[in-house]
Amino acid sequence: MQKMLKYIGIFLIIVSLGLGLFSLYNKINSDNLATELMNETGSCYIGSTCLHDQSNINFTIILGSAVILLFVGLGILLINNIKSKETVKEIIIKKYYPKPKYLSQETKKIYEIISNSEGSILQGELVTKSGMNKVKVSRLLDKMEIQGLVERKRHGMSNIVILKSK
Repeated sequence: MQKMLKYIGIFLIIVSLGLGLFSLYNKINSDNLATELMNETGSCYIGSTCLHDQSNINFTIILGSAVILLFVGLGILLINNIKSKETVKEIIIKKYYPKPKYLSQETKKIYEIISNSEGSILQGELVTKSGMNKVKVSRLLDKMEIQGLVERKRHGMSNIVILKSK
């Protein structure tokens, strides 16, 4: 859906630019015709209509439509860009720490907590944030180490758990 909105925004901008160029081309041609008529007849009026005034009205309407389309297209692109913005942290986590596909719910929870902590966390903090007991977290981390997802390093009296990048 966001990709489609992007293309709609770009399309509207291109149409608005084309419409703007058309309005300029139309204005120049209309003014030239009015000038030729004035040179031949001494007047730029056909009936009660001045060709210069008519040219200005057409130019204003077409150019106004082009400007409106331009702003709508830019607005769509801006809104689409804001909705699709990811933080630098989210991009780094997705790129270097992709979420494994086949993990138990508890392991996924541990993995997400570590990911949201910028890829590393103290094991004691992990116990607190997960709401699981020390033994459960330790066993889950053992399995994750075997799978090559994390590594534990001594950090004083505790361990620091670090996600391994791909």
